Parts: sequence; structure tokens; C-alpha cells
Amino acid sequence: MKKIGLGLIILGAGLALLTVVAEAAIIIQMGIRFFSALSVLSFLIICAGAVVLGIGFVPAAKAHLAARAAIRQKAEDQKAESRPTLSYSAGSYDPDDIRRRLGRLKEQRPDLAGALAKCEAQMDAMDRRQAKLKDLLDLNEADYLRATEGLLDEVEQFICKNFRKVINRGIVSDLEDDDVFAQDDKYSTHLELIEAVLAGNRTELDNIKKFLADLADLVSEQNDNSEITLQAWMQVIRDSLKKEEI
Repeated sequence: MKKIGLGLIILGAGLALLTVVAEAAIIIQMGIRFFSALSVLSFLIICAGAVVLGIGFVPAAKAHLAARAAIRQKAEDQKAESRPTLSYSAGSYDPDDIRRRLGRLKEQRPDLAGALAKCEAQMDAMDRRQAKLKDLLDLNEADYLRATEGLLDEVEQFICKNFRKVINRGIVSDLEDDDVFAQDDKYSTHLELIEAVLAGNRTELDNIKKFLADLADLVSEQNDNSEITLQAWMQVIRDSLKKEEI
């Protein structure tokens, strides 16, 4: 019986590890429901093995949770070490100020007006997503949903940070000398930088759109696994923000 119990725990732990390592891919490609089902299945298998093992359940469960946390922490530490850290003032991320400066740059650079209008459109799209979230929170009073407001603020700050780079570039390049950065071999023109920023922002806006759709389903169903799946989605978006830095 002990071997059977241990085998079940190992099988469940393997599935749980899969949900950690391939969390983002599973949610985006297969959907949050599949991820949720996989997480629940791994948990049930582990519990079944723990019942067979009896008194050995507590130490086995602690070891599993510690290993899972260690894997996640190690991955986050590696990402943090490989990424340069930049500090900006809070005022630089003010969405209203960023919007005004984009409008001013559009007037100064008519050749970039179309691309800069897309930047403004992305800020509008972010505003709409925040408004939709507010409507969901107003209708559904669940404490665990409050953290989602901060998540959308993080995405908005990410978008503003990217547009700040566009504005900074606009300050030092003009219509007659836009190839001044050509020696960088990266975004040699202002338009290339804007297109890269738009692409990165679009990924996060799409993720938030999917997130809000799944969130609407979660708050409607109100099952015991809702908070777990919500936290998983939020982690996927936060990881994506780190990967999409321009």
C-alpha cells in the first residue's frame, strides 16, 4: 500500500510541476478551464496517495509545496538577474501626461502621426479594459477580486513606460535627422521603435482581454477553485510583462 500511495503522490507531483513549468503556455493555448482541471487533478491524485500513506501525508505535502515554491522562486530570480533595473519617477508614468505628450509629438512629427495615433488608441483600449473591470467589481463583491485592480494598473504602467521611450526618442530626434540612432542596430528609426512598442503593448492588451473574459466566467460560477485560477492568470500576465520589456 505504501508503494501505491507513494506512486500516486509522485504522479500528482509530476502533474503539479507541469502546471508550474508550463503554466503560461497551458493557460494561453488550452484555456484557463483546462489549466484549472489539470491543477485539480494533480491535487486529487496527491490527496489519494496521502490517504494511503496515512501519517506520512503531512511531511510529503510540505515537501511538495516547498519544491513547487522553490522552482517558481528560482525562475523569478533568474529573470530578475538577467534584466537591467531602471528607476523612473512616478510622474513619468502619469497616463494623462503621457497622452498629452504623445499628442504634442504627433503635432511636431506629422510623418509619424499615423503611428502615434495608434499609441493613443492603445491608451484608449487600456482605459476601456479598466472600465470593464470596474463594472465587474461593482457587480460582484468578492474580496479576492480586489487584487485585479492593481494588476491592470501594472499593465497601464507598462504601456506608459513604453510610450515614455517613444517620447524620449522624439525629444532628441527630428524629421531631418531621424537616422541619428542608426549605429545602435536596434530600432534605427523612430518609426521602428514605435512599431516595436505597439507590438509589445498589443500582447498585454490581448492578455488582459482574455483575462477579463475568464474573470467574468469565474465570478459567475463562484466555485472553490476560483481564487486559485485567478491567481494563476495574474501570474501569467505579470510574467508576460517582464518578457515583453522593450
